[in-house]
Amino acid sequence: MTDSRRPGSGNAKEGEKVWVILNRVKADKLDVHRRFVYDLLMPALQKIAPNGLASVRFLEAATPNEDGTYTTAWIMDPALENVDYDYGAILAAAYGAEQGAEYLKLVDEYSLSDQEGYDLRQSRW
Repeated sequence: MTDSRRPGSGNAKEGEKVWVILNRVKADKLDVHRRFVYDLLMPALQKIAPNGLASVRFLEAATPNEDGTYTTAWIMDPALENVDYDYGAILAAAYGAEQGAEYLKLVDEYSLSDQEGYDLRQSRW
């Protein structure tokens, strides 16, 4: 079996910040969420802060939740101090304020609730 990890993922050293952000996605809007992530957000981050993209992992739901919704997760490992991971800031920097604001509307379309975030530190383990 080959190692298919992306370069840069999972590199936090002891004491460094790691962020885990959970997204609750409406049952019928998973495709909108995926399009936002893969076609808009990731290319934007690659354009404005490629070092930030190297520290980010996106995890998709393996199965739907009991209520038919989906949970996906972002892991910033490590969370870099010099990278703004805010959707609005990323989209505006890459596409301009007006177009970025239009793309950001997709988040309201697919989100069931606000993101749930955890600010963690890498343990010695």
